[in-house]
Amino acid sequence: MSAHAATDTIHRWYDATNRKDLDAMGACVTDDFVSRYLGAEGRDAYLRSMQGFFEAFPDLEGEVLEAVSDGNVVAANVRLTGTHQGEFNGIPATGRRVELEATDWARVDADGRLTEHWAHADNLAMMQQLGVIPE
Repeated sequence: MSAHAATDTIHRWYDATNRKDLDAMGACVTDDFVSRYLGAEGRDAYLRSMQGFFEAFPDLEGEVLEAVSDGNVVAANVRLTGTHQGEFNGIPATGRRVELEATDWARVDADGRLTEHWAHADNLAMMQQLGVIPE
């Protein structure tokens, strides 16, 4: 797999996510996809988790700031934004807007689908922006 093909996958995945297109998101991952960040094993579990994110943050959007790859491994720095309009991890809607940066690291198979994903996000900043904990 070329470096371009692997970074293309992460862009397609975020494009589908920004459209809230669960079918297109599902097409970007394998049946046995594992999201370490969400704790979801399998495509269906992952899509259910993402549906929960969309309910909590209906305007959730991810902007890929930079993506690099080496063979079948891709890393991306992304900016995530959204407005908290539904329950999220037991936190009732606050109506507050959040913006944070995250780093994604993923494996891509020969067909250009994600097989495994890790993310590191500034969850402390998100909780502060939601007003759950003081700044």
